[in-house]
Amino acid sequence: MSLDSALFLAINGSAASPHWLTALALFATERLPLLLAGGTGGIFLAADRQVRLRVLQVLAAMATAWLLARLGQYFFPIDRPFVVGLGKQWLPHAASPGFPSNHASVVFGFASAVALTAGRWYWASLALAAAVLVAWSRVYLGLHFPSDVLAGALVGAASGSRMIANAVSAAALQHLRSLRRRLGQPDDQGNPDASGARYHRAKTRCIVTIRTRCTKGFCSRSTDNPA
Repeated sequence: MSLDSALFLAINGSAASPHWLTALALFATERLPLLLAGGTGGIFLAADRQVRLRVLQVLAAMATAWLLARLGQYFFPIDRPFVVGLGKQWLPHAASPGFPSNHASVVFGFASAVALTAGRWYWASLALAAAVLVAWSRVYLGLHFPSDVLAGALVGAASGSRMIANAVSAAALQHLRSLRRRLGQPDDQGNPDASGARYHRAKTRCIVTIRTRCTKGFCSRSTDNPA
């Protein structure tokens, strides 16, 4: 028996599993993703423009993760556990390819994007905990092998990180363009030396701003509240 199958059987729920554990797994698979999507949509509708831009980045990461997962299932049509008669299946599901897991890809895309945009460690922790719970439930319910959800987690993390990296690059480019527009502009008295000093001050502010956004998350500020 492969390590993947052995891990699956260790996590997969059985008739002897506690009822509350099975109920938690069903909630994580059927309800939690809907709550995450609904909460994200609610924040988008109620928040200001800056937070809406962050929400759009999160949604873009989730959509990218879903698309990559679907492509992976097309090119790597690996059977699910119940298709090969392994373990116990707790939830009806089509016998479609399961590698990588769509659920794991999307929720980890959500979690990674939230972690990089929210600017608060507790939002990142909650998003990651939700993603882990959803991924675990897919194995517990007999719908995926551990390798399916692990691959999904990698797809989601890559999708979220890529979206934020693109956003940070765009912000850096915008700052550099703004800096170039200041070059050669004299001060009010037409003093080129003062213009050069102003250039160096603007350059320093640009570098500090870009480093701060890369470290704390794109568009995050210490006074922002992502909720």
